[in-house]
Amino acid sequence: MKLRITYKDAIFHIIQHAVGDESLFIEGDDYGYFLYLLQEVYKKFNFVIYSYCLMGNHLHLLLKDREAKLSEFLKILFQRYAQFFNLKYKRKGHLFARRFEAKLCLEDSYLLLLSRYIHLNPVKAKIVKEPRSYLWSSFLYYISRGKSSPNFLDTEFILNIFSGNFQAASRAYERYVYEGVQKGEGFKYPQTFYNTIGDPKRLLQLDIPERIKKLIEITTLSSREEIKFELEKIKDWEEVKANEARGYLVKQLYKRGLKIKEISKMLNCHFSTVSRMLQRHGSCI
Repeated sequence: MKLRITYKDAIFHIIQHAVGDESLFIEGDDYGYFLYLLQEVYKKFNFVIYSYCLMGNHLHLLLKDREAKLSEFLKILFQRYAQFFNLKYKRKGHLFARRFEAKLCLEDSYLLLLSRYIHLNPVKAKIVKEPRSYLWSSFLYYISRGKSSPNFLDTEFILNIFSGNFQAASRAYERYVYEGVQKGEGFKYPQTFYNTIGDPKRLLQLDIPERIKKLIEITTLSSREEIKFELEKIKDWEEVKANEARGYLVKQLYKRGLKIKEISKMLNCHFSTVSRMLQRHGSCI
């Protein structure tokens, strides 16, 4: 079985379906129990959940994998829920279908698109007419300060992209989501996400810029020493001079623990340039 590609602080969109025509959730208690398990399991693996939506026969999670333990985390979560569901409804066999889908999120702009897509799933499926009417997604926590959110849910990361003020950010995010309904854009899956099921060769064969492919090769390495070694092989900085590539690379190196001055020396540019890139390219990688 092929391994999944992940690394510390990678952000993924997870999609998991029930097997065949089965349901994952039938009663309100089923949805509630899954969220309870999410609360219990996330603490053990130091995960962050940005958005979620539980549908009748599938679910969506937008999360950060802080410890590069994505498969282990989801295996425990899904196994415990399947045990509960099978016992409750006196059924046997697999509850979930094939292996979960995991799509890598590379930039903040894509993060917004994906969060909106997740929150609009019930509208797209014509279960409700507007996202605020659906109880089993994280949308209500984004638009209501008075609604106490679960410990596993981080709404601030996405809201802060709009504004540092909660009320202003909440209104802006709500408008953004509802505009997705009005224009129909929010129902389309963003094509800027990359399915990471498989090995690195498959990831690097996808239709993404060559500069990004080179940086993915480097920044998914397991250690800081390996990253430094590979970067030293890049003779011509012009190869990765495009803004999106530089922002990606600098953010990755910074998250790996390298200091700004160390990065600037490595890339032969002024430390203030690196600092500006970190501020400008707030990548969600």
